[in-house]
Amino acid sequence: MDPLKKMTFVSSPVIDLLASMLRVVNHEQLKETEGLGGQVTKEIETWALETRKKVPEEMMKELETFFHHESYLAITLIPLIIKYELYSDVHSFLSALHNLEDEELYYYFINTGFGPDEELTTFSDPSAVISFLNKLNVPETEKWKLSYLIFDGPKTKQRLIKLIERFYYHYYESVEAQVVKDQQKWIDTMTDFTNERTTNYFNTLNKQFVINVEEWEKVIVTPSYFMDFSMLFMSIRKINLTAYVPGIRHIEVQDVGRGEKETLESIRTMTDEKRFKMLQLLNKQPMYGYELAQHLDVSNSTISHHLSALVARQFVQATRRENKVYYEVNQEEIKQVIRSLERLLIK
Repeated sequence: MDPLKKMTFVSSPVIDLLASMLRVVNHEQLKETEGLGGQVTKEIETWALETRKKVPEEMMKELETFFHHESYLAITLIPLIIKYELYSDVHSFLSALHNLEDEELYYYFINTGFGPDEELTTFSDPSAVISFLNKLNVPETEKWKLSYLIFDGPKTKQRLIKLIERFYYHYYESVEAQVVKDQQKWIDTMTDFTNERTTNYFNTLNKQFVINVEEWEKVIVTPSYFMDFSMLFMSIRKINLTAYVPGIRHIEVQDVGRGEKETLESIRTMTDEKRFKMLQLLNKQPMYGYELAQHLDVSNSTISHHLSALVARQFVQATRRENKVYYEVNQEEIKQVIRSLERLLIK
């Protein structure tokens, strides 16, 4: 059986609701990490900026609390949505959140990727929680915010539910039907595995993120209108779940060739100060995400964004060793980009 046929494709207005909230808060940051030099669909940019103007100040502060680009706390609910199959109905999702144990919510909050090897087994011991949070690769302000949200108990969950509910009714419900329509159109196109472009796309994704479909109970693909050219990826071994949330135009990132514009964008990707330092480190030895973040003293989110950009341009390749994904420099790809630049500048 073709491994790609084991991947499950699901339309989810619930996941795109979270993506829309992420877009409103972090539109500029998402643009910086879009795969085609900051390109973004005009309709999405207009919607994000216009919606931001309409959101009341106190609500914007709540959005920034749960969707800040350094922690993406509410985005960590996507595995929960998949685990309980809450894809299609926002009301069912909110009801499930009401009934969710506080500690399960906190579990998703702190499993944002590239964390320490150990797991926090209890949230009732303040010293254990603080000790664990100190090992996370997030800014100090985000650590304090996380500790406050955890120790604030049920109030945190109620704040999050109220925020999602308000945003849904005021800003998302009116576009929900079109979002679902665009998601389904993408699924209809992308599940044609006789199409070479489609199979190349998913084979490349699985290679980039070192996913062997046969090893996972669930490999979910749920397209997102609001992620546009970007993509979210999450993999949690404890619940045997891997999920891709590609923007419906993300495939265009992989269609990029090697003309003048693409060469310049590749150089731009490579010479960003943080990415350049990452390449220097990885050129010395392979590292996994948590190690990189520790060496560069940056957050999980920052490492994730920059690694995604480097992997998309094939400057970095990933290999799995036991339960960790290690990254190393693809020297041949860097040499090819430099040769392309040389042909453009030197006769």
